[in-house]
Amino acid sequence: MGRNKNRHSKDKMYVTVTEHQQDWGGKKAHAPKSNFIRLPFYCCALSLTPFSNPYCTKEGIIFDLIHIIPYLKKYKRNPATGETLHMRELIKLNFSQNSEGKYHCPVTYKVFNENSYIVAIKKTGNVYSNEAIDSLCRKQNNWKDLLTDEEFSPNDIIILQDPLRPKDVSSLFHMKNPNPPEANHKSKEVKSSQGEGPKHERFTTGMTAASFTSTSFDPHTENELRGLTENEIRQEYYREVIRNKLQGEATLITTHGLLKFRLFCDQTPMTCENFLTLCEEGYYNDTPFHRSIPGFVLQGGDPSGTGTGGKNIFGIPYFKDELLPTLRHAKRGMLSMANSGPNTNKSQFFVTYRATPHLDNKHTVFGELIDGFVTLDVLEGLSTDSEDRFKGTEVKILSTETPKNPFKDMKAQVIEMKTRKNEDKEEDWLEIPQPLNVPKPKKEGVGKYIGTNKSSANLPIGMFAEYDSKKASRTTFDFNNW
Repeated sequence: MGRNKNRHSKDKMYVTVTEHQQDWGGKKAHAPKSNFIRLPFYCCALSLTPFSNPYCTKEGIIFDLIHIIPYLKKYKRNPATGETLHMRELIKLNFSQNSEGKYHCPVTYKVFNENSYIVAIKKTGNVYSNEAIDSLCRKQNNWKDLLTDEEFSPNDIIILQDPLRPKDVSSLFHMKNPNPPEANHKSKEVKSSQGEGPKHERFTTGMTAASFTSTSFDPHTENELRGLTENEIRQEYYREVIRNKLQGEATLITTHGLLKFRLFCDQTPMTCENFLTLCEEGYYNDTPFHRSIPGFVLQGGDPSGTGTGGKNIFGIPYFKDELLPTLRHAKRGMLSMANSGPNTNKSQFFVTYRATPHLDNKHTVFGELIDGFVTLDVLEGLSTDSEDRFKGTEVKILSTETPKNPFKDMKAQVIEMKTRKNEDKEEDWLEIPQPLNVPKPKKEGVGKYIGTNKSSANLPIGMFAEYDSKKASRTTFDFNNW
């Protein structure tokens, strides 16, 4: 047997540069620099030119009305994110200008620039600097518009420009996808005609086809619409909760006092329904707060007390995050979901002891503390061990209450509405009136109504009299006289 003499030709008695970089954590090559282009706050995110009639979305993306209307009519989507967008969701912005025509804050009179923190109020559309809102609204707990004196909630604040998170032109959807969506639709239509298109959802029970191909099923001659799935019903009442801007409330009765929260059901419906339902089921009863870091967070929601347990109500291992730029860990008492990574939410949650901006866009903020700040102070002051667990005392949730659960009522309304609509469809059919006093046939088979001798005057509507006209006399005309 021969032996390959080149078998160890690549083995070396030292670590190569490639091995050092790939296997031993050495210095990596420089990553290519991204072509970051800042989108100025005064420019439309679609045309990339200064706007004249600004409107924005709830995420704070600004468009010029003259450019966004034709785009929405044609593509029905947000040109910045690619998600579905309707005209009714746009919010008109009211920018203030100084004598030089520059945009500025109408309260502080500071001119806006690329380093300004700019916000808008959703209800009025008025634009301010975050400094004015923070000092005159947040700190004073005076939630009224600074120009119109109209009341608003902290959730109505829309961030138009954050200097620490500038908008990148290259990240916009219409910049990444220069081809119009219609071209993609056409390609899908071509694929579907070739048998490669996406399969459509089932909208019927399928019993018609099953009974036609199998004798084990009872015959069905009409297609019956299938019932809505649980997820489809959930999306229906989510839309109603969002449209009506409904919010919820939940109270945690702990060993050291009450913690009452307002829940942002109209912004994070999936997370709020999960929390409210678990509260109503008593899932959090007798569960400990297994982690407390003074100056940071108080964490609970795991019956095992280990920080690795928990469940959700959707029958899946985890459910997705609901991250919004308007919901941030901006103050003490914010209620947020604990997770082990993106889209790994179950039942664990935490309450902030102070503002924790580094948790923004990583954890879903779904509520805020409205009563029980004294209880939170007491819990933060309790001593903990090296593993951040309470030492020498038992701190747990005794029971929970849900004074406001908009999902429970809205779900019942949606199901009732769907049931009533189906009943109306069954009753809404065209009944063709049958003629009365139909003559009884004297015989069966062809011509069974011949010889009834009924006149049209005596026949009801819908019947026709027998045609009884005199036959035309035949003439004996011929061509002899021609």
